[in-house]
Amino acid sequence: MVRATEGSNVQIFVTARRYIQKQIEGDYSFPTAQQCVNPSVVTPFYPYSLTANHHVSTDRLATTTNGVNFTDLGAVNELNDSTTVS
Repeated sequence: MVRATEGSNVQIFVTARRYIQKQIEGDYSFPTAQQCVNPSVVTPFYPYSLTANHHVSTDRLATTTNGVNFTDLGAVNELNDSTTVS
């Protein structure tokens, strides 16, 4: 939390929050070689059908002074690989 002073008696507290943005079916915008494929089944008696997960997650940062209204600062660099799926 960072405290900023505005005027003589007013204090504004700015809080930064990290959040995860999930893009549903987001990897369809990737080249075909980078898209998730159906996982292979190890045993023929596996009880579940496995399907590819095409969702993409992005770490983002935002600030707020009141806990209700947020200002998005954009994607956080070097925390994740945006070309992978979650």
